[in-house]
Amino acid sequence: MDTNNKQPDNRIIKYLDGELTGDELNDFEKTLAENASIKAELQSMKLAKSVVQHYGLKHQVARVHGSMMAELNTETESINKRGIYPFIRNTMRIAAALFGFMVLFGVYEFVSVSPSKLARENYRSYEVSIERGTGKVSAIETAYLSKKFKLAINYLKKEDSITLKEHFLGALSYLADQQPANAIKEFEVVLNKPDAASSYKDDAEYYLAISHLQNNQPKNAEELFKKIHNDKDHLYHNKVSWWTMLKIKILILKNPGH
Repeated sequence: MDTNNKQPDNRIIKYLDGELTGDELNDFEKTLAENASIKAELQSMKLAKSVVQHYGLKHQVARVHGSMMAELNTETESINKRGIYPFIRNTMRIAAALFGFMVLFGVYEFVSVSPSKLARENYRSYEVSIERGTGKVSAIETAYLSKKFKLAINYLKKEDSITLKEHFLGALSYLADQQPANAIKEFEVVLNKPDAASSYKDDAEYYLAISHLQNNQPKNAEELFKKIHNDKDHLYHNKVSWWTMLKIKILILKNPGH
């Protein structure tokens, strides 16, 4: 039972997100039946998730804020008639409710965010640009376009002369095939090429950041995402929001060694 209790949070989060399958799912469900503590923790997580998802916490906070401002305006107009104490009491009550919602939301985000989950949220399939084609489609590109990522990787390993585009598509294939460490190596090859600046630099930086997240390296991902977020001319600037940056900060707090 000690083995199951070492890292219950990660298994609970994966269970709620539907990421547990096969034997891992069966083992966890067996643990739930036998361990009242983990079962109680699961129920707490379900409750927090339900509040966020079904009641729209962000909208709720906005409504509370609107209500607070309305009450403040009303209280201000009648403050001389009613006195200062009801005004302070109502203000404190609304502030406490708002604070409670924010704490709940913050706890849920802190517990539920993970590098792999954030990588999935920001990953999007790359569409090969027709303008970049030379008229001849390589075997690696053909395999990538057909979503045969393992085949594209095999071609990448066998080819003697690899173009910049093929290195990039090979890196994307590694990433799609859940091999982030190899994807990182290939994206770095692309970025170190002298002609990368005029062709795949922005693309490679964004997907390299995704690869670092998938490889459980949020600190490395933060450096790239911060660069993209601060550069309004970057091709992927609009893809990296302040909310994404905040989640990465949370990941670094949770995993300071990564």
